[in-house]
Amino acid sequence: TGQLAVYLFEIDFIFQREQKVAIIEVKYLHNPWMSFQRLSNEQLLRLKNNFLNLRQTKFKSYDVKLFLCFVDRNQRIEWVNLADY
Repeated sequence: TGQLAVYLFEIDFIFQREQKVAIIEVKYLHNPWMSFQRLSNEQLLRLKNNFLNLRQTKFKSYDVKLFLCFVDRNQRIEWVNLADY
């Protein structure tokens, strides 16, 4: 697993292995209904812009995915592929 130094807002983790990159934003949920409130439209737009910028500059030849990860109080994890939104 490689590590990358990137100074972008709204990105919690970037993982790179071979030609694959995962960009991950993590949100903690006190209650499941909070998922709709935990990511504002502005945050989603910034995440998408960062994703597109990285895909077009640093990771041109990589398979880049953008994920939102919700973690609840029982430490269950739900993944959303934001590249589809």
